[in-house]
Amino acid sequence: MLCHRGYGFKTPIAPFGAFVFAFTMWQLSTTASMIKLPLLLLLSVSLAAPMASSAPPDAFALWQTGALRGANVMQAQCTVEDLRVLRAWGANLAEIPVSNVYAPTPPYGFQPENLAKLDQAVKAAEQAGLYVALTCREGPGRPDFERSHEIWRDGSAQEAYAKMWREIASHYHGRPSIAGYDLMCEPHPDGEASQPLGDWNVLAQHHHVPIFVGEFGCARYAPGAPEWLRDQMDLYEKYGWSWAYWAFREWDVMNLERSADPADKVNHSDTPLLRLFKTYFAKDGQFLNGN
Repeated sequence: MLCHRGYGFKTPIAPFGAFVFAFTMWQLSTTASMIKLPLLLLLSVSLAAPMASSAPPDAFALWQTGALRGANVMQAQCTVEDLRVLRAWGANLAEIPVSNVYAPTPPYGFQPENLAKLDQAVKAAEQAGLYVALTCREGPGRPDFERSHEIWRDGSAQEAYAKMWREIASHYHGRPSIAGYDLMCEPHPDGEASQPLGDWNVLAQHHHVPIFVGEFGCARYAPGAPEWLRDQMDLYEKYGWSWAYWAFREWDVMNLERSADPADKVNHSDTPLLRLFKTYFAKDGQFLNGN
């Protein structure tokens, strides 16, 4: 699947065993809004494990029909209680970061404590009834998410990065909740971050894959914020793209549970933006475990 995430771009194609992932990125950012649309070939995972009364749909079919709608959820917010709130809004997807499962600096060793944290986050999403897309923000060659370039220059970092994903894919193989993997969130290769890749729909058609809008959002107090967000989601629905907004209870500026007043620092059960998103989450028809 092509994962449209914005922020930067080349198209690495990484073969991992029997799987091949294609990934590209593009950025559009303004003071009031940002849209981060990664194009990524998400792993087509077989979700054939039996569930209550019928087998779940194939993960790739969910991406192809734009059936996944949710939010980026940082590990700190990946508690069962928090994620049940997201699910109660009608969302069916949590995009969860992979952070330093392998060390970001030489010798790029395995860090089991960080895999354990990721396991806890995935388990919480499962208990809340959410599908999961894993996105790697920090790993070998990327000690600083915003500035690191070692991944593009250091062969040993690249080998460790590929090894990390092979082992993560093996670790989660057959897990019904895992809908796909975003191999690298916002890659920033030198001198290429602002180069456009062309028409996303043409690119997706060429690779015979759907598009996933991996991040988008708008400052809650920006003039016209509801209209801008509605326009974005209408486009995603028109083209059949699954999406995950940035971000669930992570950043005050884009917190859907707060009002258009920048001074508002309290979460509310009802806001104009939250009502807007719930109208789109209401379109969800497929849920993990049929919940």
